[in-house]
This record gives sequence, C-alpha cells and structure tokens, in this order.
Amino acid sequence: MKSICFVCEGNICRSPIAEFLMRHLLEQANMDKDYIVFSRGLVSDTRGEDTYSLSKEQLRKHGIPFSVHSAQKINRAEYDDSDYVIVMDEYNIVLLKRLFFLRGPVKAKKLLSFTGENKDIQDPYYTRNFDVAYDAIEKGCHAFLDYLKKND
Repeated sequence: MKSICFVCEGNICRSPIAEFLMRHLLEQANMDKDYIVFSRGLVSDTRGEDTYSLSKEQLRKHGIPFSVHSAQKINRAEYDDSDYVIVMDEYNIVLLKRLFFLRGPVKAKKLLSFTGENKDIQDPYYTRNFDVAYDAIEKGCHAFLDYLKKND
C-alpha cells in the first residue's frame, strides 16, 4: 500500500479538500485499497482545528464525502515515509525545506504539476476565493489520479 500526503500551510482549507476528493476519486476508480491518503499542514497555529467551513461548503457542493478532520503539522517521519508528498504552492516547498532542513531537491511536488502546469493553488483562507481553489484542486487531483493509473 502506498501513501499520499497532501500538504498546505494550515491543513484546514486546501489539503483537506484534496485529501477527501482524492479518497473519493480513488474509490470511484476501485483503487482505494492501494493507497492511504491523508493531509498535513506546515504550521502549528491551526493544530486540532476541523476543516474550514467554506472548504466543507465546497465539498458538499460537489458531493464529496468528508468526515471530521483535525489539522496536524507534518512530521519528518511522515515526510520521509510518504510515497507522494503533494503541496499546493511554492511557499509550501519553502516551508518544508525550512522545517526539515532539506538541501537540494525535495520529493514534494505541486499538485498542479500533474496537469503539466507549474502553477500555485492560492490559499482561499486569504483570497476568499474557495470556488477557484476547489476547481484547481479538482483539476490537479484528476491529473494525479491519471498519473497513478499509468505509473503505479
């Protein structure tokens, strides 16, 4: 079984959306038994918080099942042991490097890189644009699923 860790800054908006959406997509593709999917953050400020209400609203709107979530900060073992570490933006990579004193290339990849784009998914907590963030996460998760089907 392989593991996928979605990462964003606080683990309350983007990464939980990606986690729940990816679980749903893997289940639909009958691949859910092959992967453990979870999400983490890069800061401690939001530790223990549930998925942000406007992120839950997006999941409901798109019919994606979700459960109670408790934001957690990624630890070194989770980073090292995950087969895939998927981040939302370039700043997440910077924070990973700082957090774990990483030198050189990191194994984390931006979610939208699976679409062939090197774009960031802006944090809707600050932009307040949850529709745009959800659409980008959905696009990235579908592309990532296609990648897994071809490469795993």
